[in-house]
Amino acid sequence: MVSAAPNFTEITDSVLKEASNAHHTFRLLELADFDKGFPELLPQLTVSSLTREAFTQRFNELLKYQDLIQTVVCEDLTAHRVVGTIRYFIEPKYIRNAGTVKLVQGSPVGATFRGPGGGRGAQTPRHRLVVSQGP
Repeated sequence: MVSAAPNFTEITDSVLKEASNAHHTFRLLELADFDKGFPELLPQLTVSSLTREAFTQRFNELLKYQDLIQTVVCEDLTAHRVVGTIRYFIEPKYIRNAGTVKLVQGSPVGATFRGPGGGRGAQTPRHRLVVSQGP
């Protein structure tokens, strides 16, 4: 019998809390993030024009897969704006003894968070979430 794939929800909160600081918080995407600049980040990575309706529909659809897919945002606590985002996947495989593979999808960082070392803040939870899931 094959065991279930690792679950993000078991470790996400502690990793994100640990990566946050007085100026920026890392947390899971929320519906309110549409108004905090989340749609403006996406064109910095690829072509994107996201309506509120499409965002809400996709958000609710992805909730069904939250054990395998997580969207993390970095919010600037002073500006109350989303300044970065990362998408994590756990992909259950048939190969590698029915193991899992961790994937990280593009992680745009907003222009206000860029600069000397600015993007490094987004790498902290990225690295910890991937490493904490094991091989």
